[in-house]
Amino acid sequence: MASYSLLQNRTALVWALLLAEAVLLQWAGGAYSSEFGESPDEAAHFVTALMVRDYAAAGLPWPPMRFAETYYEHYPKVALGHWPPVYYLVSAAWMLLWSPSRISVLLLQAVIAASWATMLFHVARRAAPAPLALAAGLSVLVVNRTVESFREVMSDGLTAAVVLLALLLFLRFLETERLRYAVRFGLATMAGLLTKGSAVLILPAALIAVVLSGNSRWLWRGRFWLPFTIAVAGALPWYLLAPNSLHQRALPGGAVDFMHRPNNYLKHLVKCVDGWLEAIGPFLALFFVAGLILHAVVPLWRRRRLEPIWAVMASTLPAMVLLYVFVLPARDDRHTMLILPALWLFAAEGLRWTFALPVLARVPNKLRLWLPALLLPCLLLAGQKRLPPKQQFGFGPVAEYLMADPAGRPGPLLISSDSSGEGMLICEVAMREERPGHRILRATKVLSSYDWLGYHEKLLYSSPQEVQTLLRQAGVKAVIYDEAPSWKPIHHRLVKETLMTYSDEWRLAASFPRRRGARYFPDSLRIYLYQGPPKDFSGALYLRQLPRARR
Repeated sequence: MASYSLLQNRTALVWALLLAEAVLLQWAGGAYSSEFGESPDEAAHFVTALMVRDYAAAGLPWPPMRFAETYYEHYPKVALGHWPPVYYLVSAAWMLLWSPSRISVLLLQAVIAASWATMLFHVARRAAPAPLALAAGLSVLVVNRTVESFREVMSDGLTAAVVLLALLLFLRFLETERLRYAVRFGLATMAGLLTKGSAVLILPAALIAVVLSGNSRWLWRGRFWLPFTIAVAGALPWYLLAPNSLHQRALPGGAVDFMHRPNNYLKHLVKCVDGWLEAIGPFLALFFVAGLILHAVVPLWRRRRLEPIWAVMASTLPAMVLLYVFVLPARDDRHTMLILPALWLFAAEGLRWTFALPVLARVPNKLRLWLPALLLPCLLLAGQKRLPPKQQFGFGPVAEYLMADPAGRPGPLLISSDSSGEGMLICEVAMREERPGHRILRATKVLSSYDWLGYHEKLLYSSPQEVQTLLRQAGVKAVIYDEAPSWKPIHHRLVKETLMTYSDEWRLAASFPRRRGARYFPDSLRIYLYQGPPKDFSGALYLRQLPRARR
């Protein structure tokens, strides 16, 4: 038993082990050689964090909005305002300490994942033997949803970690009723809300947990509402004042739609629970159900209060259903990560209970101790699909060529691809040069207009002559044209017609292969360099004078 006590007391050792696992999974999944394009939002998260880092590194020289607008002129993938600031502050601080390279940013994701899994180990150790608790921490990092979160530059991992921290602080508040835990819970909840809006799950979960734990009387105490006041007072100004912070008015697609069609509730409930079971796999799902029945359903059936740890974990499940039904963006599968700790703890408890049944009394104690720990990751891996590695999409070599070729270096660049392709090129150029460097024009911004979700498209120019005039006046020196985007924007054909019509001014200088899914497209990413007469006016000035809708 001394070895188990060592595991319990050496949290730093467990964290280091989990960090090594996270880095190994990143490497095995191809994260360190892939562009930031597996998720459509990766590029926006990276560029926004990079902007905050560069603003701090420059000594906060200008008013923030002016700096952001200038930065957007160079790297038009900034999304601060659409998402809250905490993730970008954390990422910027990390990049200031280390570097804004791909490896550095991905290591931050691994550190966050390891910290989240360590907290899971810590809470699991309260209800399970050390080997099973360690197995829970190790195996939760292998869940496909988790792997995707920390091999991509996304805020979901940090959100899940802050949500779990807040729930653990609330658990301590339930157990001790001490004011300091209430204040810490409020601050952690505020940090979660300022990381991502999906952290609002904490608020209904805390209310449900109070009822499940038999402490409903707390609802009439001012001390209980203090952390909620702290969280809302700290986070609400951002959501009210920041532009587009409500995710393009996401609630009308969820809460308002539910009011008009409440019969959809059952459909969303089934989809939500099906997502949980898919995340943990069919084999672990059986033990999850067993653990949930043992520690939540049976006590409630017998009208007994739940133990605080199980009250808090069980409360996240209906809270997630509410989030799924009423907030449209929360229906993305990656938000399942918010409740993975609860799913994992109930599944681990179901395994522990199974091996404690009298029918297995003749099994040696050491086997009954270690078998659940060994089975937990095995059942997970047997029940989930293999996650393919991240791809090398092909935009990295394009950026390297542009950085090395003197002819492609001066002047703005135009990239015509889908939004993910545009974002990948922006990231690859930004991390390779002294910023601010190139002015990169996104064809989806200057040649057409879309809303945030890619709908309501509108062509802003109608002929190759108009597009060529724009390219000349903006001083564009290179056009990167993607022959195989995942979807063809409304302007894409017009760009190609312009390059072909004015082939005397645009020379095909290089081409690179492009990958998309399982398909390989040779010579799909094409770089055209401007060979026309030099211009006497400033392209940068012209870009600033473009209508804001076109930028």
